[in-house]
Amino acid sequence: MAGYDGSKDFRTKLSLPKFVAVTKRLTRNQKKLVADIGLEQLLYVTCEYLPRSLIAFLVANFDSQTRSLSLPNGPHVKLNASCINKVLGTTIGGLRIGKKVDPHVRTAIDDLTNCKGHYPTISELDKLLTRELDGDTFKIIFTMYAMTAFLCPSSHDAVSPDYLHIVENPGEISSFDFSSAVLLKLVSSIEAYNGGTTCVLGGNLFCLMVRNVF
Repeated sequence: MAGYDGSKDFRTKLSLPKFVAVTKRLTRNQKKLVADIGLEQLLYVTCEYLPRSLIAFLVANFDSQTRSLSLPNGPHVKLNASCINKVLGTTIGGLRIGKKVDPHVRTAIDDLTNCKGHYPTISELDKLLTRELDGDTFKIIFTMYAMTAFLCPSSHDAVSPDYLHIVENPGEISSFDFSSAVLLKLVSSIEAYNGGTTCVLGGNLFCLMVRNVF
């Protein structure tokens, strides 16, 4: 952890305007499906601006070991799964979202999305989220989009194979512990960035901002 001097810049795959644009264009039925998978509160995210200087300041003063914002002569603001739940409304408790790569699921996703690479990109998923998309297919595509573009963005544009097991059974998506997954991704991303191993800030920076400012 080091004091922020304003000289260190970062890149992020989190794009609030794009995510908000996708949720705004969903039909009433599609919004009900989002509620079915436990991500309904994401539909109420309307913020489209991420103040980079503020994010850089918060990240520079974030202690990954204690998972808290530590300011000189100031309070320590803890970040935990409950905080993520309060900010994003994501499910807390339940099935653990771990690093699992099932080749059968990967093949099924390839067939479903017809992606050009190994895994569908944010752009490809965006295009697949048409107003006609329905049922389990919609649940799968939206969950992958939400994880990649908003909840747990990484340094890559494509879906992480670590999260594909979430959509293996669309009826069980709401049973997963999204809040803990968002927390772990955010903390590990900040740790890697502050450690100098990457210039990309992964994780849900929106949640970091809301938790520590409002």
